[in-house]
Amino acid sequence: MYDMLKDTSTPLLQLLRYTRSLRRDYVAATIYSILNKLFDLMPEVLLGVAINIVVKKEHSWLSHLGVEDPKTQLLWLGLMIMVIYGLESLFEYLYRIKWGQIAQSIQHRFRVDAFNHIQQSTMEAFAVQKTGNLLSTLNEDVNQLEYFFKEDIDKLIELICAVCFTGGLFFFLSPQVASFAILPVPLIL
Repeated sequence: MYDMLKDTSTPLLQLLRYTRSLRRDYVAATIYSILNKLFDLMPEVLLGVAINIVVKKEHSWLSHLGVEDPKTQLLWLGLMIMVIYGLESLFEYLYRIKWGQIAQSIQHRFRVDAFNHIQQSTMEAFAVQKTGNLLSTLNEDVNQLEYFFKEDIDKLIELICAVCFTGGLFFFLSPQVASFAILPVPLIL
């Protein structure tokens, strides 16, 4: 850990290098998070299709699959929504478990490395370092890192996915309206 702290690159790159052995885990957790967000957005789209069937009397994509009767189409949409909610809950469970395991593993690794580093340090090193700073690093900073992996990283993935999926769907449904909606975004930023 001490050699890692000497590294002059950004803290995020240091962290990624430090957690290299967990790469498979955080790729799986990221995939679970993305699938959760995708299934979280799907019911609204299917409800829009159902509204178009009832109000506008439009034929949906289900009619192209051979389901002509509006009542049967609504039943199929209701069944799909139930399955989607089930899949969304499953992937939420999986990503929470996986990110929690990653957070615990990283926290444990940091604490063990910090303990080993302290055990190998000289008494002169402790004379220079304030006890409060050392305890703060060992307790609060490592806890914050665990919280980041347990909670915040999924919120970041959720934000990115929501913008990408919603924006993509918006452009698919109405490119002209989506273009006008996105036009002021650079000014806002």
